[in-house]
Amino acid sequence: MLTIIFIFLTLIAYTLLYFALLWLVPTFFNQKHYNIATRKTVRSLLIFLPLTLVFLLIANYLISGEFGNRIQHAIAGGFTAYMIYFLSVKDSGVKISPFQALVFGFLLISTLGVLNELLEFVLQNSIGIIFNNNDPLDTWKDLASNTFGILLAMLVFTMQKRKL
Repeated sequence: MLTIIFIFLTLIAYTLLYFALLWLVPTFFNQKHYNIATRKTVRSLLIFLPLTLVFLLIANYLISGEFGNRIQHAIAGGFTAYMIYFLSVKDSGVKISPFQALVFGFLLISTLGVLNELLEFVLQNSIGIIFNNNDPLDTWKDLASNTFGILLAMLVFTMQKRKL
């Protein structure tokens, strides 16, 4: 039951992330804001929500243990978050160089990974939810997995720039 709640909350969080990025990216680069009620928005939601659901289901139900945790952080974490960033940049119509997009995306999604680890720490130490099975290296493994997912997504979506 807790896994289903986690998956549902992750889908909500990623949806909120997409809409926040539609505002944040143009604001950060001093450009006009995007009208969110368009076909592009619907298309992006229909791309990343089902993919995220599949990634989370695979990581939580088909692959168990440590490897499932790595998949969850790499694919359902870093890769998916970068995909959402990529779609929001594309949908917002913001005009930035590929270098700016890559650097800003890497820094932003890495920060989200760190915030996720801080949230795990707070939840473990305040209400006792255990995320790491007492592995002292779990946070480092999670951050490394997130980074791998981000780099993989950067490679995939840089090559797909004109196709999506």
